Formats: sequence, structure tokens, C-alpha cells
Amino acid sequence: MKRHQPSYWKHKQLDLFYGMQKYIITGFLILLLTGCVPIYQADQLDNASMKKLNRTASVYIAMPKDGRFSDRIYHGSGYDTASILRGAFSQYVSNVKMGAHYQDKKAALRYAKTKQYNYLIYPIIFNWEPRATAWSGRPNRMTMQLSVINIKNRRVLDSVMLDGASGTFTNFADTPYDLLKQSVSNYVAKLYG
Repeated sequence: MKRHQPSYWKHKQLDLFYGMQKYIITGFLILLLTGCVPIYQADQLDNASMKKLNRTASVYIAMPKDGRFSDRIYHGSGYDTASILRGAFSQYVSNVKMGAHYQDKKAALRYAKTKQYNYLIYPIIFNWEPRATAWSGRPNRMTMQLSVINIKNRRVLDSVMLDGASGTFTNFADTPYDLLKQSVSNYVAKLYG
């Protein structure tokens, strides 16, 4: 036997549903919009005497060790990082050289000095975290320290910690490479601004 529900209750339920619908849609849109936006952060570590860099000066970019997350090493991320830096600095300086392999800071300074470069760009990748964001909801992340060193007096002109995280609710999540590219582009523009 089918139980008959009074029409009064049907209308009340429909009114309640339609009233809640705008709140549900608004909440979903807020979640969607805030979860899709990548986050970039640059924290200055040492820039007490920073002046704009000279556009006629030469730049040597050291290649960092490959990035890692936990115990996994992401081969090629060091090369990609140096490549991104070379591209960003090449927009402002004509003489930019990228290291062919990893060098520690002393070796990079020594090489840059013998080749008579003016600035050493020394990156260190702390975190390189590619994720399957579309299905896991966990963002891609990258963290890198970038130091600008005057070769002549070995003084650190500027040092920054670059952080990036992709949006979490998107099918087009930025990879650590994409996050780094945007962060570096913004930072180098400020150095020569």
C-alpha cells in the first residue's frame, strides 16, 4: 500500500530545497574559485643593501641538485630550474651562462670568477612535490632558495625563498616546474625593475 504524502509537506520540502540551493551553489563556487588558484610566495632572506642589478653585467647560473620529495629524487629538476633561471635572466641581460652540472657554492664561485662573470645565481631546491592533484586534491609544491652573489667581493646581494603551491580543485594543476617559472619570473623582474 502506497502511503500518500500531503501536498503541504511536498511544497515545504521543495521550498526548503530551493532556499538551500543558492547557499549550496555559492559555497561550491567559493570552494572552486579559491581551490583553483595557485599560490606564490617570496620571502626575502637577506637584502639589506640590495640595489637594482646592472643590465650590462654578466650572470652565471649554477645548476642545483635535483629536487626531491621524501625519498624520491626528481631527475632533471635541477636542469629545469637552471633553465628557467637562464630564461628569466636572459630577458634583462645579454651574457647569461648556465652551469652544465651541479656545483657546490665554492666551486660555482671559483668557476664564475675565472670566467669573469659579475653575478652568481645560486639556487637550492628544498622541495619538489609533483602530485596527481586532479584526483588526489593534494597540491603540487615547490620550495627553493635563490641567492644573488657579487663575484668580485663574494657578497650576497639578495637571497629569497620562493614557495609555490598549485590549486587543489582543478584538472589543470600547475606542476612544480610551472610554479617555479612564475615565481622566478616575478622575482627577476624585481631585481632589474
